[in-house]
Amino acid sequence: MNNQERELSVAIFGASGKLGTALKDKLPESIVFGKNHDTLDITDHSAVSLFLKTVKPKFLINCAATNNHRDIGLSYDEHQKVNNVAVSHMAKACAVNNVHLIHISDVEVFGGLGRRAYVEFDAVCPTSDYAKSKALGEYAITSIGHFSHDVTAEFKFWILRTSMLIGTAGRNNFVDDFVSAAISSRIPLQVTDGVVRSITYIPHLVKQICWLMEYYRSVPRGTYHLANKGYTSINEMTSYLLRCITDVKHTAPINVVDHKVFASKYPQLSGRNGVLNCELWNSLCEDEMPYWTEAIKDYAKCYMLSRSG
Repeated sequence: MNNQERELSVAIFGASGKLGTALKDKLPESIVFGKNHDTLDITDHSAVSLFLKTVKPKFLINCAATNNHRDIGLSYDEHQKVNNVAVSHMAKACAVNNVHLIHISDVEVFGGLGRRAYVEFDAVCPTSDYAKSKALGEYAITSIGHFSHDVTAEFKFWILRTSMLIGTAGRNNFVDDFVSAAISSRIPLQVTDGVVRSITYIPHLVKQICWLMEYYRSVPRGTYHLANKGYTSINEMTSYLLRCITDVKHTAPINVVDHKVFASKYPQLSGRNGVLNCELWNSLCEDEMPYWTEAIKDYAKCYMLSRSG
């Protein structure tokens, strides 16, 4: 691989997930090395190190993680193995091999008790096993990235925190399941106004990641928040989404319940506040992500196209 090819090359861990799939579809096939759990065990430090040493990509985008919605039954150790220990190993391997790391994280590291939109420098306060492992994974990267040593001097990292990551590819998440239930069932959906979130729409996030890789020299390493403009409650988001699915005549009714009832059914969304302040990122990238309503409209359109296909 010559220098020009390496300048473009991208390795994606978690390449079969929602974000990984979208990135592969957007980037030229010739520069992407996509890896999922079937082709590379990211918890095997030696395997990750050998892969990065052999391939020598310019960027590693880590989309691999346990899922806050699907994997709620995993043990603390299982979350830690993927979201913390594996991330620590890949950060070390990136630093040694001069590979820049883009790591996807989650607003859940804040615990959801704040009364305003979270900024990058707010203290994390994770409550669930999933969130604790994501927070420790962030800490592992920053510890290695800020280590003063000749080996890590050229290593750059960007931790991108997201909120309610949605898209139509890959395994279903909370939003996908809500839409499927609304279309296929007459059982009322339980929603709440007591839980508010930013929304990070995957096609819009992919555009931001591509911009980062193009202009990485001018973007300081560190932690950034990326989400669509505005924020919404679970009730407002669900109601708006169902209105956008115009091809379906009948959907399940919506029951608005208080926070405790909703949290008992969806403990992974028990944190009341999941709103991200994205001003720091927007000060660097002039092409801000659209409002969450535009994201939901496009998601609804893509969802219906995927059903008809």
